[in-house]
Amino acid sequence: MNITTEKFKETARQELANAHTQKFLQILPLRLASRRDSAYQSFPDPVAAHRYGQAIRDESIQRLPELLQVFETNAIANGARVFWAEDNRAANGYIADLAIRHGVSYVTKGKSMITEELGLNEALAQAGIETWETDLGEFITQLLRRPPFHIVGPALNIPVEQICEIFLERGVIDAPTTDPVALGMAARRFLREKFRDLQMGITGVNMAVAETGTVINVENEGNIRLNKSSPRILVCVMSLEKVVPTLADAMHMLRVLCRSATGQAAGAYMTLDSGPKRSDEIDGPEELHI
Repeated sequence: MNITTEKFKETARQELANAHTQKFLQILPLRLASRRDSAYQSFPDPVAAHRYGQAIRDESIQRLPELLQVFETNAIANGARVFWAEDNRAANGYIADLAIRHGVSYVTKGKSMITEELGLNEALAQAGIETWETDLGEFITQLLRRPPFHIVGPALNIPVEQICEIFLERGVIDAPTTDPVALGMAARRFLREKFRDLQMGITGVNMAVAETGTVINVENEGNIRLNKSSPRILVCVMSLEKVVPTLADAMHMLRVLCRSATGQAAGAYMTLDSGPKRSDEIDGPEELHI
């Protein structure tokens, strides 16, 4: 679902009147803030660590045109293909044309806010290409035809009974259950079949490194790694401000990112890709498009 300003306002009005949603909103920010504060204490100097991250971002924005050109040069040298999309129509068109050209009937996606803003799923559907979200929360909201509710928890506002109902309706489970673990395992089994014969995967980009032409993804579920390693074709959709100058800068930003987002010292999975797979490698895509 394309996340426009109008759609955001409409959804916000609905959820402000949703008692289930409001219960989570009263708890979630406080818990995340507490976890963030606790995680930052593992730095010798938490304030300095945060300020250093801010300095990296400031430098990246100030040098943005230069860094993007360096990133493109190094990504191409690694074997990636870089396309500069002027707007959502250009980005969606490039991805849809790529899928059509390779005879792709369906794609899988990792959680990506930029593709939500682009309306990519709708564009692919119009081109006759089926899309499967593989983040658990995004998978649930996709089945319910809803936009994601929260960047970290896309389906936090959906009661478990409603998840059970849609999973039964779509064949994800055979018998009703409200056990969150059982529902999660059922979604995992369902989506693993999509990865088995996958031809094309799509992810966002948490960070890009100019000096190495590397794209980085951070996650906790492992689905992004499957999206990256399973298909012949990988598309990484990146907004301009994701670039940082060096790999050392990226490593510090990852420490700050995980602590600030979920209160973790590190995400469960951090995947760095510098081009498609090499001739002596057995895993990874044959084509990488950024």
